[in-house]
Amino acid sequence: MQVVTILGDGSLVVEFHYTRNIYTIKVLGNGAAENDVIIIEKFETPITPPLFTRMGYEFAGWDIPFPTAMPVTEEGFEIKAQWEIIDYSIGYIITNEYGIPGDDNPNPTSYTVEDEIVLPGLPFLDPNGVFIGWFVDEEMTQPFTEINLGCTGNITLYGLVRYSDEYSVQLEKE
Repeated sequence: MQVVTILGDGSLVVEFHYTRNIYTIKVLGNGAAENDVIIIEKFETPITPPLFTRMGYEFAGWDIPFPTAMPVTEEGFEIKAQWEIIDYSIGYIITNEYGIPGDDNPNPTSYTVEDEIVLPGLPFLDPNGVFIGWFVDEEMTQPFTEINLGCTGNITLYGLVRYSDEYSVQLEKE
């Protein structure tokens, strides 16, 4: 719409009124817990990026810079969230009667949300040592045998070793 006004001094003022175009940005969570977001706004309207979360991952940014105001966009303009996988630690505390060092434990010391790990016992025990198992509590009442796909968080495991005072002797006849 155009409005023309002639001022008293003879000058001409022309005003153009128009509707600003509306543009669309599709924001992809790329595996996030939340749904993708579609932002529909007029040109130069301030916009803020949505907050996405993804279990086992840390948000690492966007594949292209996220605009602070709605740009003129082409059809199908998309911005994709980028993620960095989190490494969680596994600590081992071995409780035993003879002070076996835990340094020889062959089990992994870290894992990610994408890992599946079955935790074996301790292979370095002498013939009289018996590995009872891994536990998630110091009282050793809650057994723990594997890390499942999708598990998150740092873990401390307690391993219990017992020694038998029974010995086997094999005699050979001459």
